[in-house]
Amino acid sequence: MDDATDVLLRPWRAAPPVFAEGDHVGFLGARAHPDLARLVGPRLRAVQPFAPWALTLTAAGHEVQQETGDLAGLAAVLVLPDRQVDAGLGRLAEGWLALRDGGQLVVCAPAREGGKRWPQALAELAGHEVEVDVKARCRVAWATREGSGGDELARRWLEAAAPRRDADGRWTRPGVFSWERVDAGTALLAASLPPTLAGRVADAGAGHGVLSDLLLARCPEVEGVHLLEADARALALAERTLAERHAGRVLGAHWGDATARWPVWGLDAVVTNPPLHVGGREDPELGRAVLRRAAEALRPGGVCWLVANRHLPYEAALREAFARVRPVTTEGGFKVLEAHVAA
Repeated sequence: MDDATDVLLRPWRAAPPVFAEGDHVGFLGARAHPDLARLVGPRLRAVQPFAPWALTLTAAGHEVQQETGDLAGLAAVLVLPDRQVDAGLGRLAEGWLALRDGGQLVVCAPAREGGKRWPQALAELAGHEVEVDVKARCRVAWATREGSGGDELARRWLEAAAPRRDADGRWTRPGVFSWERVDAGTALLAASLPPTLAGRVADAGAGHGVLSDLLLARCPEVEGVHLLEADARALALAERTLAERHAGRVLGAHWGDATARWPVWGLDAVVTNPPLHVGGREDPELGRAVLRRAAEALRPGGVCWLVANRHLPYEAALREAFARVRPVTTEGGFKVLEAHVAA
Protein backbone atom coordinates (compact mmCIF):
# COMPACT_ATOMS: atom_id res chain seq x y z
CA MET A 1 0.00 0.00 0.00
CA ASP A 2 1.47 3.37 -1.04
CA ASP A 3 0.84 6.78 0.53
CA ALA A 4 -0.79 8.33 -2.54
CA THR A 5 -3.48 5.63 -2.73
CA ASP A 6 -4.13 5.90 0.98
CA VAL A 7 -4.49 9.69 0.85
CA LEU A 8 -6.62 9.46 -2.32
CA LEU A 9 -9.25 7.59 -0.31
CA ARG A 10 -9.04 9.94 2.67
CA PRO A 11 -12.06 12.13 1.68
CA TRP A 12 -14.24 9.03 1.25
CA ARG A 13 -13.16 7.56 4.58
CA ALA A 14 -14.21 10.83 6.26
CA ALA A 15 -17.55 10.95 4.40
CA PRO A 16 -18.29 7.60 2.74
CA PRO A 17 -20.04 8.12 -0.63
CA VAL A 18 -23.54 6.76 -1.17
CA PHE A 19 -24.04 5.00 -4.49
CA ALA A 20 -27.25 3.89 -6.15
CA GLU A 21 -27.81 0.45 -7.63
CA GLY A 22 -26.12 0.25 -11.00
CA ASP A 23 -23.57 2.98 -10.22
CA HIS A 24 -19.98 2.35 -11.25
CA VAL A 25 -16.76 3.94 -10.01
CA GLY A 26 -13.65 4.30 -12.15
CA PHE A 27 -10.13 4.15 -10.74
CA LEU A 28 -7.52 5.31 -13.25
CA GLY A 29 -3.92 4.42 -12.44
CA ALA A 30 -5.43 2.04 -9.89
CA ARG A 31 -3.50 0.50 -7.01
CA ALA A 32 -4.69 -2.09 -4.53
CA HIS A 33 -5.86 -0.85 -1.11
CA PRO A 34 -7.78 -2.67 1.64
CA ASP A 35 -10.41 0.11 1.82
CA LEU A 36 -11.46 -0.22 -1.82
CA ALA A 37 -13.72 -3.20 -1.17
CA ARG A 38 -15.43 -1.43 1.74
CA LEU A 39 -15.87 1.98 0.09
CA VAL A 40 -16.54 0.94 -3.50
CA GLY A 41 -17.05 -2.81 -3.62
CA PRO A 42 -17.94 -4.62 -6.84
CA ARG A 43 -18.89 -1.39 -8.61
CA LEU A 44 -15.18 -0.57 -9.02
CA ARG A 45 -13.77 -0.47 -12.58
CA ALA A 46 -10.00 -0.32 -12.21
CA VAL A 47 -7.75 0.82 -15.06
CA GLN A 48 -4.10 -0.17 -14.72
CA PRO A 49 -1.70 -0.78 -17.65
CA PHE A 50 1.24 -1.85 -15.43
CA ALA A 51 1.09 -5.63 -15.11
CA PRO A 52 2.42 -6.14 -11.54
CA TRP A 53 -0.07 -3.63 -10.10
CA ALA A 54 -2.88 -5.01 -12.27
CA LEU A 55 -2.19 -8.52 -11.00
CA THR A 56 -2.31 -7.30 -7.39
CA LEU A 57 -5.70 -5.70 -8.02
CA THR A 58 -7.00 -8.87 -9.67
CA ALA A 59 -5.79 -10.96 -6.75
CA ALA A 60 -7.78 -8.64 -4.45
CA GLY A 61 -10.92 -9.45 -6.43
CA HIS A 62 -11.26 -6.27 -8.51
CA GLU A 63 -12.16 -6.04 -12.18
CA VAL A 64 -9.18 -4.58 -14.06
CA GLN A 65 -8.69 -3.31 -17.61
CA GLN A 66 -5.60 -1.93 -19.34
CA GLU A 67 -7.22 1.19 -20.81
CA THR A 68 -10.14 3.46 -19.94
CA GLY A 69 -11.78 2.40 -23.21
CA ASP A 70 -15.56 2.70 -23.19
CA LEU A 71 -16.01 3.62 -19.52
CA ALA A 72 -18.69 6.32 -19.39
CA GLY A 73 -21.44 7.66 -17.18
CA LEU A 74 -19.48 6.89 -14.01
CA ALA A 75 -20.82 8.02 -10.65
CA ALA A 76 -17.31 8.82 -9.44
CA VAL A 77 -13.72 8.56 -10.62
CA LEU A 78 -10.52 8.16 -8.62
CA VAL A 79 -7.29 9.20 -10.36
CA LEU A 80 -3.64 8.59 -9.58
CA PRO A 81 -1.94 10.61 -12.35
CA ASP A 82 1.05 9.44 -14.35
CA ARG A 83 4.38 10.94 -13.26
CA GLN A 84 4.94 12.49 -16.71
CA VAL A 85 2.91 15.72 -17.00
CA ASP A 86 1.21 15.23 -20.39
CA ALA A 87 0.40 11.60 -19.58
CA GLY A 88 -0.92 12.65 -16.18
CA LEU A 89 -3.14 15.35 -17.65
CA GLY A 90 -4.36 12.85 -20.22
CA ARG A 91 -5.34 10.41 -17.46
CA LEU A 92 -7.15 13.17 -15.55
CA ALA A 93 -8.95 14.13 -18.78
CA GLU A 94 -10.02 10.51 -19.36
CA GLY A 95 -11.50 10.43 -15.87
CA TRP A 96 -13.32 13.71 -16.36
CA LEU A 97 -14.88 12.68 -19.68
CA ALA A 98 -15.96 9.32 -18.24
CA LEU A 99 -17.74 11.06 -15.34
CA ARG A 100 -21.48 11.76 -15.45
CA ASP A 101 -22.91 15.15 -14.60
CA GLY A 102 -23.06 15.46 -10.82
CA GLY A 103 -20.37 12.84 -10.34
CA GLN A 104 -17.24 13.40 -8.27
CA LEU A 105 -13.61 13.16 -9.35
CA VAL A 106 -10.84 12.69 -6.78
CA VAL A 107 -7.16 13.05 -7.71
CA CYS A 108 -4.02 12.64 -5.59
CA ALA A 109 -0.25 12.71 -6.09
CA PRO A 110 2.86 12.96 -3.90
CA ALA A 111 4.60 16.31 -3.58
CA ARG A 112 7.68 14.89 -5.33
CA GLU A 113 5.50 14.14 -8.38
CA GLY A 114 4.05 17.62 -8.70
CA GLY A 115 1.29 17.18 -6.15
CA LYS A 116 0.37 20.89 -6.27
CA ARG A 117 -0.29 20.67 -10.02
CA TRP A 118 -3.34 18.43 -9.82
CA PRO A 119 -5.72 20.54 -7.69
CA GLN A 120 -5.09 23.38 -10.14
CA ALA A 121 -5.70 21.12 -13.14
CA LEU A 122 -8.90 19.76 -11.63
CA ALA A 123 -10.11 23.30 -10.89
CA GLU A 124 -9.55 24.20 -14.56
CA LEU A 125 -11.73 21.29 -15.63
CA ALA A 126 -14.43 21.91 -13.03
CA GLY A 127 -14.54 25.66 -13.57
CA HIS A 128 -14.60 26.34 -9.85
CA GLU A 129 -12.54 25.96 -6.67
CA VAL A 130 -11.90 22.41 -5.48
CA GLU A 131 -11.58 20.81 -2.07
CA VAL A 132 -7.99 20.02 -1.06
CA ASP A 133 -6.38 18.03 1.75
CA VAL A 134 -2.73 17.23 2.50
CA LYS A 135 -1.36 14.17 4.29
CA ALA A 136 1.86 12.14 4.20
CA ARG A 137 3.42 14.56 1.68
CA CYS A 138 0.57 13.87 -0.73
CA ARG A 139 -2.08 16.31 -1.92
CA VAL A 140 -5.62 15.14 -2.67
CA ALA A 141 -8.26 17.24 -4.44
CA TRP A 142 -11.89 16.57 -5.31
CA ALA A 143 -14.65 18.28 -7.25
CA THR A 144 -18.10 17.66 -8.71
CA ARG A 145 -18.73 17.75 -12.44
CA GLU A 146 -21.30 20.43 -13.24
CA GLY A 147 -22.07 20.47 -16.94
CA SER A 148 -19.65 20.06 -19.84
CA GLY A 149 -17.62 23.25 -19.49
CA GLY A 150 -14.32 21.41 -19.03
CA ASP A 151 -14.76 18.93 -21.87
CA GLU A 152 -12.94 20.94 -24.53
CA LEU A 153 -9.90 21.38 -22.27
CA ALA A 154 -10.00 17.66 -21.43
CA ARG A 155 -9.97 16.77 -25.13
CA ARG A 156 -6.93 19.01 -25.67
CA TRP A 157 -5.12 17.22 -22.85
CA LEU A 158 -6.03 13.86 -24.36
CA GLU A 159 -4.61 14.93 -27.71
CA ALA A 160 -1.33 16.00 -26.06
CA ALA A 161 -1.07 12.58 -24.41
CA ALA A 162 -1.93 10.54 -27.51
CA PRO A 163 0.45 8.23 -29.44
CA ARG A 164 2.58 9.90 -32.09
CA ARG A 165 5.67 9.13 -34.14
CA ASP A 166 9.13 10.12 -32.91
CA ALA A 167 11.83 11.67 -35.08
CA ASP A 168 12.82 8.21 -36.38
CA GLY A 169 9.26 7.18 -37.25
CA ARG A 170 8.65 4.87 -34.29
CA TRP A 171 5.41 5.04 -32.33
CA THR A 172 5.68 6.62 -28.90
CA ARG A 173 3.61 8.55 -26.38
CA PRO A 174 4.14 10.58 -23.21
CA GLY A 175 4.56 8.45 -20.12
CA VAL A 176 6.40 5.45 -21.57
CA PHE A 177 10.11 5.00 -20.82
CA SER A 178 12.36 7.40 -22.78
CA TRP A 179 9.45 8.44 -24.98
CA GLU A 180 11.04 11.56 -26.49
CA ARG A 181 14.44 10.16 -27.49
CA VAL A 182 16.42 6.92 -27.71
CA ASP A 183 17.80 6.09 -24.27
CA ALA A 184 21.62 6.26 -24.30
CA GLY A 185 21.95 2.82 -22.70
CA THR A 186 19.64 1.23 -25.25
CA ALA A 187 21.58 2.84 -28.11
CA LEU A 188 24.88 1.56 -26.69
CA LEU A 189 23.54 -1.98 -26.32
CA ALA A 190 22.14 -2.02 -29.85
CA ALA A 191 25.44 -0.80 -31.29
CA SER A 192 27.32 -3.48 -29.33
CA LEU A 193 25.27 -6.44 -30.56
CA PRO A 194 27.09 -8.68 -33.06
CA PRO A 195 25.46 -8.60 -36.52
CA THR A 196 25.75 -12.40 -36.50
CA LEU A 197 23.26 -12.77 -33.65
CA ALA A 198 20.69 -15.30 -34.83
CA GLY A 199 17.64 -17.34 -33.92
CA ARG A 200 14.81 -16.59 -31.51
CA VAL A 201 15.40 -13.59 -29.25
CA ALA A 202 13.50 -12.11 -26.31
CA ASP A 203 13.59 -8.39 -25.52
CA ALA A 204 12.99 -8.29 -21.76
CA GLY A 205 11.57 -4.94 -20.71
CA ALA A 206 10.94 -4.07 -24.35
CA GLY A 207 9.40 -0.66 -23.70
CA HIS A 208 7.94 0.85 -26.85
CA GLY A 209 10.17 -1.28 -29.04
CA VAL A 210 13.30 0.79 -29.68
CA LEU A 211 15.82 -1.95 -28.84
CA SER A 212 13.93 -4.59 -30.83
CA ASP A 213 13.71 -2.25 -33.82
CA LEU A 214 17.46 -1.58 -33.74
CA LEU A 215 18.21 -5.27 -33.15
CA LEU A 216 16.15 -6.47 -36.11
CA ALA A 217 17.72 -3.86 -38.38
CA ARG A 218 21.26 -4.81 -37.29
CA CYS A 219 20.94 -8.60 -37.12
CA PRO A 220 19.36 -10.09 -40.28
CA GLU A 221 19.82 -13.67 -39.04
CA VAL A 222 17.51 -13.12 -36.08
CA GLU A 223 14.35 -15.08 -36.84
CA GLY A 224 12.24 -12.81 -34.68
CA VAL A 225 11.69 -11.36 -31.23
CA HIS A 226 9.43 -12.00 -28.29
CA LEU A 227 8.51 -8.74 -26.58
CA LEU A 228 8.22 -8.93 -22.78
CA GLU A 229 6.87 -5.74 -21.25
CA ALA A 230 4.95 -4.77 -18.10
CA ASP A 231 3.45 -1.54 -19.48
CA ALA A 232 0.55 -2.34 -21.81
CA ARG A 233 0.73 1.13 -23.35
CA ALA A 234 4.38 0.65 -24.35
CA LEU A 235 3.77 -2.89 -25.60
CA ALA A 236 1.02 -1.72 -27.95
CA LEU A 237 3.36 0.92 -29.38
CA ALA A 238 6.15 -1.64 -29.88
CA GLU A 239 3.81 -3.99 -31.73
CA ARG A 240 2.65 -1.14 -33.96
CA THR A 241 6.17 -0.01 -34.85
CA LEU A 242 7.56 -3.48 -35.48
CA ALA A 243 4.56 -4.54 -37.56
CA GLU A 244 5.30 -1.60 -39.87
CA ARG A 245 9.09 -1.94 -39.99
CA HIS A 246 9.74 -5.67 -39.50
CA ALA A 247 6.60 -7.48 -40.61
CA GLY A 248 6.49 -11.13 -39.54
CA ARG A 249 9.45 -10.90 -37.17
CA VAL A 250 7.49 -10.40 -33.94
CA LEU A 251 7.10 -13.91 -32.51
CA GLY A 252 4.98 -12.81 -29.57
CA ALA A 253 4.00 -9.80 -27.46
CA HIS A 254 3.70 -10.72 -23.78
CA TRP A 255 2.20 -8.33 -21.23
CA GLY A 256 3.48 -9.30 -17.81
CA ASP A 257 6.17 -9.10 -15.17
CA ALA A 258 9.61 -10.06 -16.53
CA THR A 259 10.78 -10.77 -12.96
CA ALA A 260 8.29 -13.70 -12.85
CA ARG A 261 8.44 -16.92 -14.89
CA TRP A 262 8.47 -16.15 -18.61
CA PRO A 263 5.96 -17.60 -21.10
CA VAL A 264 8.73 -18.42 -23.63
CA TRP A 265 11.56 -20.97 -23.38
CA GLY A 266 14.47 -22.37 -25.40
CA LEU A 267 15.55 -18.95 -26.62
CA ASP A 268 18.78 -18.41 -28.50
CA ALA A 269 19.35 -14.97 -27.00
CA VAL A 270 17.96 -12.37 -24.63
CA VAL A 271 18.60 -8.65 -24.91
CA THR A 272 17.67 -6.37 -22.05
CA ASN A 273 17.92 -2.90 -20.65
CA PRO A 274 16.33 -4.16 -17.43
CA PRO A 275 13.91 -2.14 -15.32
CA LEU A 276 15.44 -0.17 -12.47
CA HIS A 277 12.56 1.87 -11.07
CA VAL A 278 9.07 1.05 -9.85
CA GLY A 279 6.79 3.71 -8.43
CA GLY A 280 9.63 6.24 -8.82
CA ARG A 281 12.02 4.31 -6.55
CA GLU A 282 15.27 2.65 -7.62
CA ASP A 283 15.38 -1.10 -7.01
CA PRO A 284 18.35 -3.03 -8.50
CA GLU A 285 16.71 -6.31 -7.46
CA LEU A 286 14.33 -5.86 -10.40
CA GLY A 287 17.22 -6.20 -12.83
CA ARG A 288 18.75 -9.12 -10.96
CA ALA A 289 15.42 -10.96 -11.07
CA VAL A 290 15.11 -10.36 -14.83
CA LEU A 291 18.59 -11.82 -15.35
CA ARG A 292 17.73 -14.95 -13.39
CA ARG A 293 14.61 -15.43 -15.51
CA ALA A 294 16.62 -14.85 -18.69
CA ALA A 295 19.01 -17.65 -17.73
CA GLU A 296 16.04 -19.99 -17.21
CA ALA A 297 14.52 -19.13 -20.60
CA LEU A 298 17.68 -19.58 -22.69
CA ARG A 299 18.62 -22.82 -24.44
CA PRO A 300 21.95 -24.48 -23.51
CA GLY A 301 24.67 -22.22 -24.85
CA GLY A 302 22.28 -19.28 -25.21
CA VAL A 303 23.46 -15.73 -24.61
CA CYS A 304 22.16 -12.70 -22.71
CA TRP A 305 23.19 -9.18 -23.71
CA LEU A 306 22.66 -6.56 -21.02
CA VAL A 307 23.13 -2.82 -20.62
CA ALA A 308 23.05 -1.14 -17.22
CA ASN A 309 24.26 1.90 -15.33
CA ARG A 310 27.93 1.37 -14.48
CA HIS A 311 27.33 1.53 -10.72
CA LEU A 312 24.78 -1.29 -10.62
CA PRO A 313 26.19 -4.56 -9.21
CA TYR A 314 24.77 -7.00 -11.77
CA GLU A 315 27.96 -8.98 -12.30
CA ALA A 316 27.47 -11.11 -9.19
CA ALA A 317 23.94 -12.05 -10.23
CA LEU A 318 25.15 -12.90 -13.72
CA ARG A 319 27.92 -15.15 -12.41
CA GLU A 320 25.40 -17.01 -10.24
CA ALA A 321 23.06 -17.71 -13.16
CA PHE A 322 25.42 -17.97 -16.14
CA ALA A 323 28.50 -20.05 -16.93
CA ARG A 324 30.52 -17.24 -18.50
CA VAL A 325 30.30 -13.45 -18.20
CA ARG A 326 32.23 -10.96 -20.33
CA PRO A 327 32.36 -7.17 -20.06
CA VAL A 328 31.95 -5.75 -23.57
CA THR A 329 32.18 -1.97 -23.30
CA THR A 330 31.58 1.04 -21.05
CA GLU A 331 30.54 4.45 -22.25
CA GLY A 332 28.73 7.49 -20.89
CA GLY A 333 27.94 5.95 -17.54
CA PHE A 334 26.71 2.65 -18.99
CA LYS A 335 28.19 -0.81 -19.34
CA VAL A 336 27.37 -3.66 -21.70
CA LEU A 337 27.80 -7.25 -20.54
CA GLU A 338 27.55 -10.56 -22.38
CA ALA A 339 26.64 -13.75 -20.47
CA HIS A 340 26.35 -17.35 -21.70
CA VAL A 341 24.52 -20.24 -20.07
CA ALA A 342 26.32 -23.57 -20.02
CA ALA A 343 26.24 -25.48 -23.31
